[in-house]
Amino acid sequence: MNKFLILAELIHFLSFVLLYYKIKKTRSCLGISYKTQEIYLLVFLTRFCDLNIHFEIIDYVLRIFYLTFTALLIYTIRFQKPFSLTYQKEQDYSQFYNYIYPTAIVLTLIFHTGTSLTQICQSFSIWLEALAILPQMNLMQKIQDVENLAGYYVLCLGVYRGLYVISWYCRVFHAGWWCSTTIFGGTLAVIIYSDFVYLFFKNKGAFKVFV
Repeated sequence: MNKFLILAELIHFLSFVLLYYKIKKTRSCLGISYKTQEIYLLVFLTRFCDLNIHFEIIDYVLRIFYLTFTALLIYTIRFQKPFSLTYQKEQDYSQFYNYIYPTAIVLTLIFHTGTSLTQICQSFSIWLEALAILPQMNLMQKIQDVENLAGYYVLCLGVYRGLYVISWYCRVFHAGWWCSTTIFGGTLAVIIYSDFVYLFFKNKGAFKVFV
């Protein structure tokens, strides 16, 4: 694992810590999209379906952490009081959500790393992860009053995806490695995050996204 991937995983881990800290500190789920967390849970379930295959211990720890923590966030947002009472269910909805899963499926059929069930699932997780943040961005746009920690959470996810894409392009130029699913899926995610990241640094509190 190169330095970009290590830094990316650290920032990814930090994003979970920030989100959970935000919820516990404010005792509120205001500005947090349950839909995004729901999509992320499916992302991790499909990506980590090869958990029995040999990995370094750090990979096992991170995979179990992401799965467990995402499930915990889902439970907290929807069922654990008083947090669940602040969930903005009506705001956290848009008809375009109906197209996220079909879009990921179509992209998987076009770009996939292989034909085995595991490879198809992992390819699907890459495309789904690229689209997973859209409900969160849409919610932030609707309420137009987001606490800084929620913004930093999305920022961390954007930086995490950006570092992964940088590491992949380094492998392309220096090692001749190429995986269209990984490259195109990561690039799509960076494009989606880029508008938010630009506005975050330009004016904190302004969350204009293209959804």
